[in-house]
Amino acid sequence: SEADLKLSIMTPALSERLQLPEPSEATLDLTFSCSLRRRGQTLTLQIEGGDRARSIDPNTKLLIEAVAKAHHWWEEILAGQVGSLRQLAEREGINVSHASRLIRLAFLSPSIVRQVLEGRQAPHLSVEFLTRRIDLPHEWAEQERLLA
Repeated sequence: SEADLKLSIMTPALSERLQLPEPSEATLDLTFSCSLRRRGQTLTLQIEGGDRARSIDPNTKLLIEAVAKAHHWWEEILAGQVGSLRQLAEREGINVSHASRLIRLAFLSPSIVRQVLEGRQAPHLSVEFLTRRIDLPHEWAEQERLLA
């Protein structure tokens, strides 16, 4: 079935929380027509692009899901729906350190998020890489330099 995938990143709120000296005033809204397709036991997310659908490789799909989950978790914490990272981890059935590593993805640079959504991220960029192999910088410019 077909649906729209919309990702809204409120850059002013992120800028404030990251205490950036020059906060951005933009909200990044990305909307894509997409559908789930099953081929045997493989489920793929296809984003419509012009006159042909583009399949998303499994690594990119996992990365998009992790970034979306991180943003959702962060919004739940801000809204007071979850009292702490510990409560969130218990609800999700994961340990606190794993939740802590994943929620950092909510603070990825908008340009990196755009690259991921468009499937243009660096080949080494994965959930594993971002959550276990590097210490993700807070500043977006530094993230972009490091992850280019």
